[in-house]
Amino acid sequence: IRNIDIGCMQINYIYHSKNFRNIEDMIDPHLNVEYAGKFLIKLFNKYKSWNKAISYYHSSDPKRMRKYLEKVKRNWDSERQRREFNNQKELSKINNLNQKKILFFRQKLEDEKPYLM
Repeated sequence: IRNIDIGCMQINYIYHSKNFRNIEDMIDPHLNVEYAGKFLIKLFNKYKSWNKAISYYHSSDPKRMRKYLEKVKRNWDSERQRREFNNQKELSKINNLNQKKILFFRQKLEDEKPYLM
């Protein structure tokens, strides 16, 4: 088998297959993510840095490490910005709804003013 990455967490077959019973387990999303998470935590505990852990997760070659870390950071920032944008849209919807409720109740009060006098 050639040097390939397997599953949703792209676990390298050559370096990590010995930690699985078979290739089907490597492909299983739950087992794949569970192993990758444990491996990443192990790297963090070793290097005491998330940047280093993320870099070593991909490779021990400095050039590949740097490129991979940059890619992860770009994706992370992009996802964070998307989430913030969606949160702002949701807050805007809530504010608009609240404004409509306020206007509705103001109008109701105005309509009922003669009865309050």
